[in-house]
Amino acid sequence: MTDISLSASEVALYDRQIRLWGVGAQTRLRQSRVLIVHLTALAAECVKNLVLAGVGAITIADDNRVNPEDLAAGIFFRDADIGEYRVIAARDRIQALNPLVELQFLQTIPLADTFTSYDIVIATHGSMHDFSVYNDMCRLGTAKFYAATLAGPYGFIFVDLQRHRFQITQQVSNVATKLGRSGRGEGKVIDVRTVDGDHTMEKVTREIQYSSLSQLAAASTATADTSLYPFLNVNLRRKTRLTGLITVLLALIETSVETTANDVERVLVRAQAISDTYTLPNQPVSDLLDLYGLSLSPVAAILGGVLAQDVINVIGEQQFPIDNLVVFDSINNGIDCPVFSIGSQ
Repeated sequence: MTDISLSASEVALYDRQIRLWGVGAQTRLRQSRVLIVHLTALAAECVKNLVLAGVGAITIADDNRVNPEDLAAGIFFRDADIGEYRVIAARDRIQALNPLVELQFLQTIPLADTFTSYDIVIATHGSMHDFSVYNDMCRLGTAKFYAATLAGPYGFIFVDLQRHRFQITQQVSNVATKLGRSGRGEGKVIDVRTVDGDHTMEKVTREIQYSSLSQLAAASTATADTSLYPFLNVNLRRKTRLTGLITVLLALIETSVETTANDVERVLVRAQAISDTYTLPNQPVSDLLDLYGLSLSPVAAILGGVLAQDVINVIGEQQFPIDNLVVFDSINNGIDCPVFSIGSQ
């Protein structure tokens, strides 16, 4: 991140959120550089929240033009925009949300080897193979990576923050917070300090080591199934709350494929094998593949909000991040967004 401090106008504009998460977090937002790959309906919801929050510099890249389908869920598009490049059509409406944010709009997708110049890269369009390539390019540097896609009433967010450190302020418990590994999704405690002037509160610094999509795909061929996904080794009552969507997502990550007819069959076969291995009560949801990329406005709003909030939390370094797969199934789970931890430490 670039060393930039807040101006008086920024302090005035962001006063309420500074009171919520502090000057330090707001300054880190101001210093951050985010790349959005494709301005989908999901990305638009995320962009709106990031711009309003005061992320310093956001680059939005999309080589697609507005089509009639975009009008159904794309909050920045109007009838008159059909045929225009998405980024051109949305440019003024996005900038009007917050003139203090530095925005750049590209009508081409940047080469993946430029991803390392950003702090965070968010991709919301493409196959799991595309996402895996983007993820690997981010790992050539320190860029944190998000992949997210809608599929009608379904959706997912995958997160690879590489090695992420954050600090939680919490009440001092009767049981002392110990250094070392905590529960799944909580990472490793590396430092505990009492808050100055208040011995009832403590600051706990944690660290989570994430896995990339390609690392997870490689692990699936070298690890016994029952140890690869420990969160599926739960009792029957908890298993009934798992939908068949999770098995299809895991199979997509393992195979890292495009979405051709042959690939779909391969994914469903693997998803069924995962379901059988863990004796899950629900069948794999093939609709995820049939509807892959289809945007519904309510789903885009919910998942886009979750995505943007986690990006803000990660930049601010003061909240637990997503670790590392969010599964959204509005058919079976309503608006719940359960998080599954895969391969992180």
